[in-house]
Amino acid sequence: MQKNMKQILENFDHLPFMEDYEKEVGTNFDYKKVMISPAMIPDNDEVVYLSTEVTSEYSFLVNAIKKYKELNDYPFYILGTHRKLSGEEVIVLDKIISAGTMKNSPSLGGIKVDTNRLLNVLGEESHDIVVFGNIHQEKKHSLDQELSASYKEKYHIREECYNISLRELEDFKIENASALSYYKDAYHMTIMPNGEVLLLTEKENKLEKVKNIKGRKDFGEIVEIPVCQSDRQLEKNRKRR
Repeated sequence: MQKNMKQILENFDHLPFMEDYEKEVGTNFDYKKVMISPAMIPDNDEVVYLSTEVTSEYSFLVNAIKKYKELNDYPFYILGTHRKLSGEEVIVLDKIISAGTMKNSPSLGGIKVDTNRLLNVLGEESHDIVVFGNIHQEKKHSLDQELSASYKEKYHIREECYNISLRELEDFKIENASALSYYKDAYHMTIMPNGEVLLLTEKENKLEKVKNIKGRKDFGEIVEIPVCQSDRQLEKNRKRR
């Protein structure tokens, strides 16, 4: 097992989910395909604001998830800054860069990824935060079908598209390591099929998710962006650790 994967699994060593997973599917499986419930990742106290531009693009992507069939993992990047608003330390995400090109109709042409779009803005002096983003879509066949109802209930595993895989978490660690050469902080955002946002960061090799995200609509209206919630029982388990 690679170092990055070991560090990721250390986030969950207070929960015997890997042992239980092996009981479900056997020992011959691909670690990267294992699903993690957002409820297993602790919340932090950061407050994040999305600019009007980013809020508008978020709404567009939520609608596209429902309308088109081949957008899964559609990549995008968001740039932001640390600011003070009314004396409160907040994060403002104000510039979004699509890394995927929708060729004709997305449902017909699929996605073409252009990572140069991010390279062209890396190190912008006006931003000190980068967010690596992607979306999830419903799937006809998902890996969670192999898991028992008791396992999914115990670890709050919903349909596969509403979780995050160890592969995605490993990708974030790699992205994070490279991005910190240019930015103070890096985050990973996943937009779920129902519009929920999972916004992850890593502090001292520990994963956290942002529970307080606000969007700014036209004419300045502030709205709450739905986020993946934590489970109270899992929170109690963490406190006993």
